[in-house]
Amino acid sequence: MAIVDTLLIGLQMVSDTGIVRRSSSARDPPDRDLLNTAWSIHALRGVLLYGALALLARPIASWYGEPTLVGLLTVSGAVLVVEGLQSTGKFVAAREMALRRLV
Repeated sequence: MAIVDTLLIGLQMVSDTGIVRRSSSARDPPDRDLLNTAWSIHALRGVLLYGALALLARPIASWYGEPTLVGLLTVSGAVLVVEGLQSTGKFVAAREMALRRLV
């Protein structure tokens, strides 16, 4: 599991766009178009990362000599898609410190 977590976190860190952080830390409140664009980019990023991980699962498993990694990486990679589909409202609520909405 350590290998899977390391690969997932590494993929997320390498491909971070910074759009959500920029929109949540700007002085002016983010407009709807920016939030929609950020959501679309993150959704596409999640799907592309999952596709890349699914394609690379077999070579990674053979590199480590662990055939079970193919299934683990393929199934665990679905987390990337789910995280890409998260609402941008979560980041706006964190910016506004609206803890009730955030929780």
